[in-house]
Amino acid sequence: MSTDFMKNLIDDLNEETEEKPTKAYVAGFAGGMILVALGTFALEGLLIAAVATSLGWGLSFMQGLGIAALFELVMLRLKNG
Repeated sequence: MSTDFMKNLIDDLNEETEEKPTKAYVAGFAGGMILVALGTFALEGLLIAAVATSLGWGLSFMQGLGIAALFELVMLRLKNG
């Protein structure tokens, strides 16, 4: 059984170098992450406000955002130790 195929495959993989991402890609990725984080944060605030309103507590969207911000701060603090 010939192993030339595997040797050539390994040589090809060793020859390939990983290219650094462009500045535009990094900026787009960072911008996308920020937008996803803000969208998730807004949805958390909306969900908290909707659940509280359905329970009869009458929270506004901004109050829901405040509770979501407090929740995110606690989770970040627990994550980082």
